[in-house]
Amino acid sequence: MSRKLTDYKWLNLFATPKKDGEDYLFASRKKNPDIEKNEDAVVIVAYKRTDDGIKLIVTKEFRLPLDGYEWGFPAGLIDGDEGLYGAAKRELKEETGLDTLKLLYVSPQLYSSAGLTDESVAMVFVEATGELSTEGNEADEDIIVYEMTPDEVSHLVCSGKRIGAKAWAIMDRFAQNGKLWMEK
Repeated sequence: MSRKLTDYKWLNLFATPKKDGEDYLFASRKKNPDIEKNEDAVVIVAYKRTDDGIKLIVTKEFRLPLDGYEWGFPAGLIDGDEGLYGAAKRELKEETGLDTLKLLYVSPQLYSSAGLTDESVAMVFVEATGELSTEGNEADEDIIVYEMTPDEVSHLVCSGKRIGAKAWAIMDRFAQNGKLWMEK
């Protein structure tokens, strides 16, 4: 049985007993991580079809724990009971200005750093349409959005810049063959 050690809005510290009796500390977004097992957030892997070919939608977002920018994909927490696809559509619009044209695939529940947190995400793959805009960003968000060709993504994955773990493999695959893994 986990014990809540802090009381913050978005993230808290919990202690859970290990087999040897000592406490193991972890972070969670859940109110009760012993009961709640659903995804916390979505990561949106979006692409657009353009006259110049398929372009991957990539974000560069300021992250306080890094004191710098991280390259990745649009992402966000699931609000209430909106579901994975609903959250993906909302977050894509808010962070990029783009609309979801077609749902392609939803991953199983994925974990980013299980030694530190129980946070889990679903990766939602979509085809998008529209013009890039960050007008829907919240006041404390610092996000720059790009439509990137496979060559541009290739340069990014080899650049040494900070790339999110959830994004790197997908970016690398797109850079190598110009399409997302589930495409034929």
